[in-house]
Amino acid sequence: MPGLLNKEIPGLLNKDMPDHLNKDMPNLLNKEMPDLLNKDMPGLLNKDMPGLLNKDMPGLLNKDMPGLLNKDMPGLLNKDMPGLLNKDMPGLFNKDMSDLLNKEIPDLLNKEMPDLLNKEIPGLLNKDMPGLLNKEMPDLLNKEIPGLLNKDMPGLLNKDMPLEQRNV
Repeated sequence: MPGLLNKEIPGLLNKDMPDHLNKDMPNLLNKEMPDLLNKDMPGLLNKDMPGLLNKDMPGLLNKDMPGLLNKDMPGLLNKDMPGLLNKDMPGLFNKDMSDLLNKEIPDLLNKEMPDLLNKEIPGLLNKDMPGLLNKEMPDLLNKEIPGLLNKDMPGLLNKDMPLEQRNV
């Protein structure tokens, strides 16, 4: 391909991917992932080397090395959910840690921690913690019906109460 370097000859562009460097030569970009460097050579954006980007997730750093966007290391992004931090480390957006985002639902806070949003119903707070929009707490919204208040507490709107008993 004109304008592409050869996949085996350094200094030449890859024969398969425009604007990408060779998959086997150092300082060349990988033939499969745009903006990612070689998957095997140090100093390149790479799945195994520190300071390298992961070969599968553009914008995410290596899945195994500290300092990289990563599912296991603190200060790293999750390998599966861009924009979400590590699922296991404090200070990261996480399904188990307070002030962390849920690992499965972007922009939703954790289902178990106070001041976090429910992982299933956007805009509703946690189903178990006081002060959150919740099916069991007063002045909290129902976990299943957005816009309806708790089905068990007085003064709340409810999917099961007769219209005349609803606080409409």
